[in-house]
Amino acid sequence: MGELYSRKTNSYTFYYFMLIIALMITNGITAQTVTSPQVNFTQRTAAATPAKTIYNIKGDFTMLGNTNLTLVNYGNTTNNESNSMQYVDIDGDSNTWNSSMATMELSNGGENSAIQNCSTVIYAGLYWTGKSQDADTFTASKQVQNGTQSTNTTSTITNGQQINNTTYTLNITKGGTGNSRYPIYTFTGNGNTYVFTYTNSATVTVSVNGATATNVPLSTITTTSGIATAPLASPYYIIADGTVNLTIYNFKRSTSTDSNVDYTGNSSVSVNVTGTIPTYTTVNKNYDKKVISLKGPGASSYTAVTANSDVYFPGSAYSGIFVGYQEVTEYVKAHGPGAYTVADIALIEGNNSNPGYSGGWVMVVIYENPAMKSRAVTLFDGYAYVNGQRSGGGEFGNIPISGFTTVDSGPVNMKLGVMAAEGDIATNSGSDYL
Repeated sequence: MGELYSRKTNSYTFYYFMLIIALMITNGITAQTVTSPQVNFTQRTAAATPAKTIYNIKGDFTMLGNTNLTLVNYGNTTNNESNSMQYVDIDGDSNTWNSSMATMELSNGGENSAIQNCSTVIYAGLYWTGKSQDADTFTASKQVQNGTQSTNTTSTITNGQQINNTTYTLNITKGGTGNSRYPIYTFTGNGNTYVFTYTNSATVTVSVNGATATNVPLSTITTTSGIATAPLASPYYIIADGTVNLTIYNFKRSTSTDSNVDYTGNSSVSVNVTGTIPTYTTVNKNYDKKVISLKGPGASSYTAVTANSDVYFPGSAYSGIFVGYQEVTEYVKAHGPGAYTVADIALIEGNNSNPGYSGGWVMVVIYENPAMKSRAVTLFDGYAYVNGQRSGGGEFGNIPISGFTTVDSGPVNMKLGVMAAEGDIATNSGSDYL
């Protein structure tokens, strides 16, 4: 999901330009193809004043919004592309699967000592965007915990294997030098890290979180067909996940110490997992890209908002990135400034290779306040897909707009608001720009 940008300077007359644009990362530009908007950028008007394309007001506009999908493993320079995404869900309502909140303020930071309660909303528009399934309507599924059950299982774990009903994984590596090699067993999970070493002197040691290794008492070691089994004199206990205990019974290894020995293939650990584990059931939800839920300040429940015939729902074209819009002026007038939550945008969790799953929303509000400066505010919207991964070096394009007001003479300053989707930073930082 891209970001919302705002730039402001002091001036009598401003215009506002809202851009909805789908961006994909460029991998080394050598030549570019020119692209044009799929939906031309035109002036958006309010239902109550369809002929008014420019708002000459004492007041301003504001934008608020958020993302409803985020990386499972978030990083400031991590792409959505080819990485697992998960819902953002902040509302505590089990009926919604994704939700996010942003706060609306209507005084431009107290410009000219403007009081927010003296502001009057004259227009509010809600936009949402996402990359999910190609169809406009689809069914999403997820696992939801529906209870707990007891477990008590013993198994043999080998290299690279996750231990069932825990977060722990076993990795087996080779220690030593020359022809004095031995296996090292590393258990990693949400808790401590345990490193066991089965030495060539028929002992086993353990280091917890990198601390000094200590001996683990053993029973009699037995050897069969070149595989030595070292039973622990007392089981070694690991608290794996709060309600589950992981117990280690024995270690197995090849008796060979040769430099070419493959310990990953012939070493193993016998473990037991006991405790209480959650149980899950699969639940489904029907999504419609043209319908989202909105809850404003003071509202006890959500209101369904359905997109009008635009902006654009391209199906599988243009990477499937969709943009919906609906005017919500009367709703915002009724609920005023404060926290707005948007829920259940038609998004899915998981991994998508190109361009990656994304989704979020933005609300644009134009308002009057008698204490504030005079401004001319114009709203444009449209849809422009710019494919930075296109063969030959990607795309660029010009977005023509006309019909806004500027001063008759002197410098023209402006405030510009932008909404963009899928402008990942990591692949080639700086290659996506407006």
